[in-house]
Amino acid sequence: MNAIPNPASSNTDKNFLVALLRESRENFLGSFAGVSEEQSRVHPAENCWCVLDTVEHLTSAEGIMLRLITTQRRPRSADAANREQVFLHVVADRSRKMQSPEGGRPCGRFASLAEAAAQFKASRDETIRFVEQNTEDLRATEVTHPHRRRETSALMKW
Repeated sequence: MNAIPNPASSNTDKNFLVALLRESRENFLGSFAGVSEEQSRVHPAENCWCVLDTVEHLTSAEGIMLRLITTQRRPRSADAANREQVFLHVVADRSRKMQSPEGGRPCGRFASLAEAAAQFKASRDETIRFVEQNTEDLRATEVTHPHRRRETSALMKW
């Protein structure tokens, strides 16, 4: 990939992203701290994921996104919207449920909540290392993510 090197001012963006990744890691891990292994397997309703399913999904998504960003990045379209704001506001909004792509659906990848949490931490640490060590302007690139928006069925570009 021959993207434009990060200008000095983008260190602010990089520092913000790293801080956001660290903060969201701690918030996520804290959200199920104290949940027992037994409790983590309880489904709150039919067709609803349990805590372990959700942790598995987000752990898988973390790995999928890092793999996409490190292997399939391409120059960003000139007419691309401000995806950073969309990501920070829309993706975090859980009032509208979306269907997970097949590869991100829970399928019993982890024997325990502790194992899933450890894998999430390792994946997030790898993501943080990538951002810290990256010298390209990531805003000048994009990937097509396989997660379909239910209401539009359009592929999201990040």
